[in-house]
Amino acid sequence: PAGTPVHLALYRLFPECNAVFHTHAPYSLVFASQNRSVPSTTFQMDLLGDVPCLYSDDNAIKKQFEEDPYEIEIPQGMVQKPALVAISNTLIAQVETNMLPRRNELKRHGLAFNTLRHGIYVFARHAQEAADNLFRVETSARTAIWGSQFQQDALPNRLSSISGF
Repeated sequence: PAGTPVHLALYRLFPECNAVFHTHAPYSLVFASQNRSVPSTTFQMDLLGDVPCLYSDDNAIKKQFEEDPYEIEIPQGMVQKPALVAISNTLIAQVETNMLPRRNELKRHGLAFNTLRHGIYVFARHAQEAADNLFRVETSARTAIWGSQFQQDALPNRLSSISGF
């Protein structure tokens, strides 16, 4: 899969991590499409806090790589498309900057981040914890979206650029 380098990096950077899920879940994808964090809107989500959206402009990175290619290491078993690895490497750098400082939290609960216009990554000590956290993020994203229908000012500047909110 194209996300292999990101999965491998999460296992390498976070030794307590034993499960990584990456999905294009519909409610968190609304926030990813707007380059916005998924806010903590439920008690269950307070465990994770706001889920950041990491910026990785896939199209721009791919175009730049194709115009000025460089040697890149592609993990075994991955599709031989170096531009995809270049995109992953950009995202990994963002993970190191934004998520690595929170690594100690992984001893108590999983972590999550969204990626611009792409999807959510959740990672945890085991698969059940990762699945639970994915459910928490999706529930919080859904609650934020639907909640904004009842209180337009409840989430200032968070959903204002989404058409219809």
